[in-house]
Amino acid sequence: MSDTLEIRPAKGPVTGTPRLPGSKSLTNRTLLLAALASGTSALEGVLISDDTLRMVDCLQRLGIPITVDAERARMTVTGCSGTFPASCAELYAGDAGTVARFLAAALPLGRGSYSLDGSSRMRRRPIQPLIHALRALGVDVQANQGFLPLRIRAEGLKGGRIEQPVPERTSDGVSPRPVGGCAGRSRPRGIRALYRHDHPHHARMGSARRDV
Repeated sequence: MSDTLEIRPAKGPVTGTPRLPGSKSLTNRTLLLAALASGTSALEGVLISDDTLRMVDCLQRLGIPITVDAERARMTVTGCSGTFPASCAELYAGDAGTVARFLAAALPLGRGSYSLDGSSRMRRRPIQPLIHALRALGVDVQANQGFLPLRIRAEGLKGGRIEQPVPERTSDGVSPRPVGGCAGRSRPRGIRALYRHDHPHHARMGSARRDV
């Protein structure tokens, strides 16, 4: 097969209706929010990919009914009103960092014992700040020195207040926290993210301190 693709100029007006692919990041976040919500959510324009199907598989193992229509880029999710139905589940995130981080933050909302693992690549990505935050909220988390796999014994998340520096390169380490906090049994008292004025990524994110 040739590695060369010939593109010829159009001889007239180009017409059509393109369908842009969805976002992996937004699809996985929306799947989790829909799973924790009450009632049924219809998600349109989702991305069907290995990472998003990993999230679908994990949520289904937690007892969340999800149907996937790949042709129409649509998913339908029946929420659990904040508490996962399954009391025991073994979850595999593959290479999906969004799945690993967001499920780790959300699993304490259930009641039971859950394991969360990933590929060899994911096992090399540190999640110690997230583990520290969960433990600060009273969650029983067993971890491999700050890496996957995790074992979480959940009794429902009571909520609380944590203060944590934002990672230098990304806000992904902080973004999972409010998802679990908003669905906890009591109103969360706050998550304070600490930003550095002199760091370009943090400067784009706003002020030096914010309460979420």
